[in-house]
Amino acid sequence: DFHLIATTERTLPTGRTGYSVTPLLRRGANWGVRIVAPRQDGFTGDIVITAENLPLGVSAKPLTLSGITDRGVLILSADETAKSWSGEIRIVGKAQINNQPVVREAKFASLIWGHVFADAIRVRSRLTMRTPLGVNEQEAAPVILSPVEDKEWTVELNQKLEIPIKLAGSGTRTGNLTVEPYELFGMLRSPPTVNIGEKDTEGKLVIDFRPTGNFKVEPGRYQFALLGVGVTQYQQNLPASIEAAAEVERIEKLVAQLKSDVAQKKATPDQLTRAEQALTKATTTADATKKKAAPASTKFAVWSKLITVNVTKPADKK
Repeated sequence: DFHLIATTERTLPTGRTGYSVTPLLRRGANWGVRIVAPRQDGFTGDIVITAENLPLGVSAKPLTLSGITDRGVLILSADETAKSWSGEIRIVGKAQINNQPVVREAKFASLIWGHVFADAIRVRSRLTMRTPLGVNEQEAAPVILSPVEDKEWTVELNQKLEIPIKLAGSGTRTGNLTVEPYELFGMLRSPPTVNIGEKDTEGKLVIDFRPTGNFKVEPGRYQFALLGVGVTQYQQNLPASIEAAAEVERIEKLVAQLKSDVAQKKATPDQLTRAEQALTKATTTADATKKKAAPASTKFAVWSKLITVNVTKPADKK
């Protein structure tokens, strides 16, 4: 048998502190949900992980946990047609156990608080019965990260696999984008990385599929994603700033018209006073939203779609 847990946390913790976060998809973006599937009673069959109740424009390629694999990443993807949405989704795992279909719905693990004290990590977490998701159609992904080729990759054990990478996006990225494999089963720490420069749109990630103390790799099928971490010039809630500025412009025209109408006795001074008060309030709101929407250097994380690699046995030596 098996259990199923889904979790997501802020990929870039503030200093040494970790926080829970609701998955948020922007147009064209992907989000990685970590999957943990503790196996029981020696079960080594395939577990197929899928997402259900997704809104229009959002999809998730099934994740297959094969053999002893008990963790991975399910990638949620929003295309350019996805509309703003918030709600609950279901993540389920399906398997065949003793020739009978078994379905398990994932519980969502929420990190309440986490902090690193010296070399000790203290974490408080809880399980919830709901898996949340948000979609923001107003914002595009700062970077779209993907392999140059959309295919299943094959590498022989003890050999290196080179994955060419391409980047697209809004052009707001600054500095390097650091890319590494995310949730590659068997890799314990210090994954290989590649830095892609601010003006560059291509790179190459090299993964050595040689068994080591850090990478417990053996022949089989592996699924993982690429994780990119960088800095972008982010504008918080820009649509609100644009809307507030438009409201100020509308009321300014109204005030000008009322001044003319008061002079011609077509409107009362009280109407003009109320309009001027509304203009003051709208201007205050517009100034505040403009300040929040000012471009600011902000760290971000992006995921590629799911990557499949088949690791084959070494060729027989002649």
